[in-house]
Amino acid sequence: VSKVGRAKVWAVELSGSQQVVATAALHCAFLPDGRLLTCGDDLCLQNLTADGVSHRLEPASGRWGWVSAAGTGTICARHQADNAIHAWDTSGTPLGSLWQGSGPTGAVRFEISPDATRLAIQEQDGNGNWSVNLFDCATQTTLSQTPAVASIGLAFAPDGSLLAFSRSKEVVV
Repeated sequence: VSKVGRAKVWAVELSGSQQVVATAALHCAFLPDGRLLTCGDDLCLQNLTADGVSHRLEPASGRWGWVSAAGTGTICARHQADNAIHAWDTSGTPLGSLWQGSGPTGAVRFEISPDATRLAIQEQDGNGNWSVNLFDCATQTTLSQTPAVASIGLAFAPDGSLLAFSRSKEVVV
């Protein structure tokens, strides 16, 4: 982001054949090893190589609303029924819940830091107030909270030292 607040964007050209690898999916994220994590009616790890093996993560029941993957390979997903952010290791073994929402709406979007120590969570309370919260996974505490009007994007720098998010037509770092 430049000093005047303008973001620079580069186009990625899609070429070759494309394939549908998930249906009824709401969100997806790549793992460092190249597998694709998809969520919606199911929460699945998709191997996009020639064998195309798909591995459903448990618990697979319910509706999943958002996913993120850390550079360490830790996988996170938000379950819409319990409004919690759950974690798995790269083999699909459950690691438990990292965060539990308290409001009626709770987490909408989130990203896990590259080292899997922090979560950036876009949250809405029951009164329509939006915020971006930085949450420490080890201590289970909120490190900071910033008001944000319907934030759309959240992104950690590759080394985890910066967090950027969009709010009301601007990007904040």
